[in-house]
Amino acid sequence: MNFDGTTPTPARHTLDGGVLVGSDGARRRLVVFEDAQCPYSRQFEEVSGDLLRREVAAGAVAVEYRMRCFLGPESVRAVNALALAAEAGRFDELRRELFAAQPPEHTGGFTTEDLLDFGRRAGMASPDYAAGVREGRYEAWAQEIEEAFRRNCSAFRHRWNPHLESVAAHGDWINRRLAFTNHEFVSPALLAECGLRFEAYGDDIMGGADVYLSDVARSPLRWAAGYGLADALRDARGPIYLLTHERRWHNAGTVKLAADFDRLADEFRYRLRA
Repeated sequence: MNFDGTTPTPARHTLDGGVLVGSDGARRRLVVFEDAQCPYSRQFEEVSGDLLRREVAAGAVAVEYRMRCFLGPESVRAVNALALAAEAGRFDELRRELFAAQPPEHTGGFTTEDLLDFGRRAGMASPDYAAGVREGRYEAWAQEIEEAFRRNCSAFRHRWNPHLESVAAHGDWINRRLAFTNHEFVSPALLAECGLRFEAYGDDIMGGADVYLSDVARSPLRWAAGYGLADALRDARGPIYLLTHERRWHNAGTVKLAADFDRLADEFRYRLRA
């Protein structure tokens, strides 16, 4: 992460903000997104953790853990502690301690004292780890995507529409490059904080539609080939959500060309980032 180069960034992380467990020369690499407060992440560790550690030890796979903080300040504190643990070479040890003592979501868990205690159990009693936990050394880094979302909402309201109520947290090439969909980082709490009713790719929208029409989708997400908007209206289906992309639908060629150059510039900035 650290897209602007100004946020303090922990050492011993990949360019994409992950922590690699295993050999960089392993035959396969698995990328795992986790939130230390997420019960499904804990279940994945309980079911698959020992298997992955055996495969890592055998050199068959390396696991890149990209820790996220979808679920609020408790998760932010946990990511900060895990970043400090990665610098000390004790990332997986602390990660396992956090999952073993995982608090229910949004209950104020992963306190400073909790994280210091978990750190000692994971083999970290250094003053630097304790200082980093207390000062929240990498909390801004952990929240970088969420902060960018807040800034974008504010800028859009200021420049275009002060009554903004929804967003489509897409990312096009960056989603494919980093192997995630942006809506994973847009929590209900973040939407409420930004005064938004919903996010277009969220489960509350995608899961409630009878038909999802997309200008770039392939079957079974159907478009004009076989079924389209006119058919859905004729059949009185509802609700219908129509999401289109500027590059496909804008009639002004200069606008489309400018959008393509913007995406190209983003790609170069990503490739050349510090």
